[in-house]
Amino acid sequence: MKKIEAIIRKTLLNKVQEELKNIGIEFFTFWEVKGVGIAKEEYWFRGTRYNPSSIERLMLSIVVRDINLQKTIDCILKHAQTQRSFGNFKIGDQKIPIEVIKAFAILKKAAALTNQSLGVLPENEATLIAKVCDEILEGKLDEHFPLVVWQTGSGTQTNMNMNEVIANRAHVLNGGKLEDAVKIIHPNDDVNKSQSSNDTFPTAMSIAAYRMIVEIMIPKIELLKKTFSKKSEEYKEIVKIGRTHLMDAVPLTLGQEFSAYVSQLDHGIKTIQNSLDHLSELALGGTAVGTGVNAPKGYAELVAKKIAELTGLPFKTAANKFESLAAVLRL
Repeated sequence: MKKIEAIIRKTLLNKVQEELKNIGIEFFTFWEVKGVGIAKEEYWFRGTRYNPSSIERLMLSIVVRDINLQKTIDCILKHAQTQRSFGNFKIGDQKIPIEVIKAFAILKKAAALTNQSLGVLPENEATLIAKVCDEILEGKLDEHFPLVVWQTGSGTQTNMNMNEVIANRAHVLNGGKLEDAVKIIHPNDDVNKSQSSNDTFPTAMSIAAYRMIVEIMIPKIELLKKTFSKKSEEYKEIVKIGRTHLMDAVPLTLGQEFSAYVSQLDHGIKTIQNSLDHLSELALGGTAVGTGVNAPKGYAELVAKKIAELTGLPFKTAANKFESLAAVLRL
């Protein structure tokens, strides 16, 4: 087996070097090949397709130099699943909103700390994952989340993009090198522990939407309502003619007209606030289909509590994970 893998490595290296040079890229460092089998796949790198040898699983870790820009591009943090998404979903340029990326960082940090408290993730690994999540929240790794919104319905590519960035960056923070064949943190086994794309993406949407509503939308509407309220008082002596059916009707004051705007905004705010209770229910802990398979007992409740602590918002675990995974009525 080792002899076969060595042949594949040599063949793949020559193939990739040749293809990258054809597009003006000098191949610098190494990769990791796991498993040997008969599964032909197409792989894409920076918009160019190349066909490696027949292997079951290919995990490329590449550091390249863009000769034209004379600039080193560190694409290793995104890793194989992210690179694969470029080839599979070459549609549009609308990227996943940064608010969703930051929501993912919050839930990944909460998941790591919860897994640690439940004894299924070592403390040092949880600490490293949390540190990288903090970097993401600070905007230090924004360039490593390039995927567009056009992907699978479950958002698997973005979830894996997050897992890979966290795992690789954590390894670097621990003193390792990006090209190391074995890393201290694994994207699936550690960063994604007790999770699935099916419950993380709905959770990220809920966190992002809730934060944007209470931190941006409602304050802005309140400001507009306050402005209209002032205008209603300011214009209370101005009389105008009302209009019905495109014709002049009976008089009213401009202040009364503006008072309607104030009332409409007030009712709108209440409607939005009434939706927050449902929006605060998190799918995390439902894992793949809502049953919570592969998550430790008590995980769903504890991780929701941790997210609430990290955000200062009243998040809670969804009473029915099947509904939480399947429906987006809360949004």
